[in-house]
Amino acid sequence: MAEFDHTKDPEFVDVDVRLGEDYPCRVRVPLGRALREWTDWDVAMFEVGRLLGVFGYDDTWDAFRTRVKGLIWSDNPMHNHLRAILFHLVGIGYLEYDKAESRFRCNSLFDWRTNDNG
Repeated sequence: MAEFDHTKDPEFVDVDVRLGEDYPCRVRVPLGRALREWTDWDVAMFEVGRLLGVFGYDDTWDAFRTRVKGLIWSDNPMHNHLRAILFHLVGIGYLEYDKAESRFRCNSLFDWRTNDNG
């Protein structure tokens, strides 16, 4: 199976992100790809962290299981901020949240141009 090349995927766009005044950065974000299906909360946090560059984008599921999952499952600032990002995305309608199952997915009806998000 060929490896996924995110530089050639039309669902990726370059965006400028400001993490405070002193930390401008440029990231490549796959729109709707990582969370297009219902995804458990810990995996959703990992995907958001990868997309923002908190974790390496090339980090594998082995890295998730051995290094990242314990961090995500612990009560610490990284967990709290990644969780907040997920719920901010729910708040603007980009993500949906299934409270009963603690999982997230992209809202297929989200349209930032009309702010009519289903």
